[in-house]
Amino acid sequence: EHAHRERTEDEREHWPVGLVTPYGRWLLAPETGAHSAFASGGCINLSFPPQAPGQDEHCGIQDANGLWLVHPNLGHREAWALTPQLMQSRTAEGRYALHRLPDLALLHSGLTAIDLFPDDQLIRARRSDDTVMVLDAAGQPLFDSPYEHVLNFNPKNGLAVAFQRQRPGDRSSPLLEGVLHRSGTLRVPCAFAQIERGFNDSPPKVFPGGKLLAYSPEGQPRVFNTQGQLLSAPDLWCPPL
Repeated sequence: EHAHRERTEDEREHWPVGLVTPYGRWLLAPETGAHSAFASGGCINLSFPPQAPGQDEHCGIQDANGLWLVHPNLGHREAWALTPQLMQSRTAEGRYALHRLPDLALLHSGLTAIDLFPDDQLIRARRSDDTVMVLDAAGQPLFDSPYEHVLNFNPKNGLAVAFQRQRPGDRSSPLLEGVLHRSGTLRVPCAFAQIERGFNDSPPKVFPGGKLLAYSPEGQPRVFNTQGQLLSAPDLWCPPL
């Protein structure tokens, strides 16, 4: 066995990192002690090694000029800028929280997951009852959401596929799909096995004439317009496309 074996990832030393502009100005000096840095939300997110064994890393956030927005001494866990106006962090109980930047006012807590959708630039924040809030870049809800999933909104018509349980509150109940407008208006009720769309997370597909296609749990097609008016309900069965 080699006298000097390669260190595992956990055993490697925390080498300090620094950030410098192309003009030679330090945004973050290595002497600060950060061991990782990445950019998101127009900010610089920094992590510092635990101060003692068994403790968590501590995190800080700087603006693009290297000025502190969130100082690491404040003790936020797994904190990083989700948007220029919003910070995500993790609580001691393992849940997630959203804070407003730069005053760190707590906007939402007790969340089980947070995702910023790159296509529509809206945030999905999952609550403990498995429903999701749809938030703007400042963390404000677009509407009161009872839905378990809300997929990407179409930037032109404002429509997205939404999911609800057939029996609300019963997690063993099937998820059914509907069509939701960005305003919060449910255009097509969540009563269908599938809303036709291009990819799994795509907005509803709009067919010529401004038509939407839905399939009932029994496999029967239903045709709606984009305002949610039922146009056709043929008495036939066909599998989803």
